[in-house]
Order: sequence, then C-alpha cells, then structure tokens
Amino acid sequence: MKEKCTDLDFLRGVAQGNPEMILEMLDIYLRETPKFIARMKQAINNEDWELISGASHSFIPSFSIVGINETFTEMTRKISDYAEKKENPDKIKELFLEIEKICLQACEELEQERVLLRRH
Repeated sequence: MKEKCTDLDFLRGVAQGNPEMILEMLDIYLRETPKFIARMKQAINNEDWELISGASHSFIPSFSIVGINETFTEMTRKISDYAEKKENPDKIKELFLEIEKICLQACEELEQERVLLRRH
C-alpha cells in the first residue's frame, strides 16, 4: 500500500470544518488537475516555455491546499525556473513525471475523501 500523499488538515482549517466547502475545493482540484496535466504534457512536448512556466507556477497553490509534500512544490518551481530560462527540457520532463504521479495518486485519495464526506 502506498503512503498517503494528501493531508486535508489545512483545507479543513480554511473551510472551518464545513463539509460543503471542503467538497467544493476537492471538486475543483479533481476537475482542474487533469487539465493541468494535459496542458503541461502538451507544453513540454512542444517546448512551449511560456506555457510551461505559467501553468506550473499557477498550479503551485493547489499542492498546499490538499497537503501534498513541499518537495513537489519545489519541483514545480524548478520546472517554472527552467522554463523561464528556456533550459533543461529533459530535467523538466523528469520532474514533471514525478509531479504527474503524485497528482494522480492525490486524485485517487481525494475521490475517496469525497465519498466519505458525502456519506456524512
């Protein structure tokens, strides 16, 4: 069994324990994450430096909202920095593969959280 990659303590605090607000934030994450992954893959394949930088930078806050380890925030910042300098496309791909993996795992975990929240 994989170690859990999400921690909703921050989100619960921001939402003041309001289950509807938590569900809404989870829905946004679950809706936007696949779009982010698809945009990033396309941008990386096309070496669209501006899109890589902008998309990665705008996605950073979502990690803290769902409690993904700070390491992935740093990886995303590195991608953004490399893209701004138009360098290290191989390193960008490598870092993005790790981010994609953790985002997919987070989506699985958050889907389960949604089911639990809806039961209450």
